Amino acid sequence: MINTARYGLWALIITWAIGNASVVWADLTAQWEMPSHDREFQVEYLDDNHVRMTIEDDLYMLLLDGRMYLINGDSVLDVEAFRDRVSEWSVTQFIMSRVDERAKMIPEPEDLVDTGRTENWGGVSGRVYEAELTHPESGETERREYVLTQDPRLVTLRHAMQRFSDNNTESLESQRLERMQSAFREVFGEDVALLRYDQRYRLKQISEEPIDPTRLQLPESATIKDMPGFGDMLTLARLALPLAMD
Repeated sequence: MINTARYGLWALIITWAIGNASVVWADLTAQWEMPSHDREFQVEYLDDNHVRMTIEDDLYMLLLDGRMYLINGDSVLDVEAFRDRVSEWSVTQFIMSRVDERAKMIPEPEDLVDTGRTENWGGVSGRVYEAELTHPESGETERREYVLTQDPRLVTLRHAMQRFSDNNTESLESQRLERMQSAFREVFGEDVALLRYDQRYRLKQISEEPIDPTRLQLPESATIKDMPGFGDMLTLARLALPLAMD
């Protein structure tokens, strides 16, 4: 259960953190930092049908020919095979309630203020915007910064990761997730990517070095499961908790 919710969170996070492009790129590798959680993740893009998202050394997701898999050590899960079965689980509902709250923290387009500053992260330049937001639970206001870029490589990755998200969440509380994604598009547009989101996510580096095709293949002789095991749930719960509470 948490597995499905967890996939949804990572797909949403990375969709927002990354950046629809007419330029076609191949062999892109982007590494991202999450300073508030002292964590990194990496996205490798070979083409639209071969994308890998690495969360930890032995924990990663593969998007292969439109189908998503989670690899956790020797365990391989077919996400679509069990996604529908867990959408009503209580913890899934809790995670989706956090999605609703996150959507309320997305600024309105008119609230984004151009600071006139630029920043460079991972060798990519972007323009800094800020907005004042009100937390839906505490009522407290805070100012957040958004660094936007039109770098075609990051916009291409945004497009790829949008498919990651769409494939994963189309039957999991899809209306909630659609509202959040629509809000992203309304505020940030289709031709930009987020280079940095306040102190939560920022690009560390991006390269166009050739990717070993075996990194975007399922492990040899892997047995593909259609439901998560207890170990899978514990791992994903541990990863999901700080994101659900941010």
